[in-house]
Amino acid sequence: MYLFLNLLLNVNEALNIRKILILKSLSIFSATKGHVLQGKR
Repeated sequence: MYLFLNLLLNVNEALNIRKILILKSLSIFSATKGHVLQGKR
């Protein structure tokens, strides 16, 4: 039982890290896209 809970926690943590990485890369992408659009004007 304990091992199973531990596994669930590890999976949850990994998913959270992935979510944070995706959000960070998305914000960086949108920021660079905004700079490119401003530069074209």
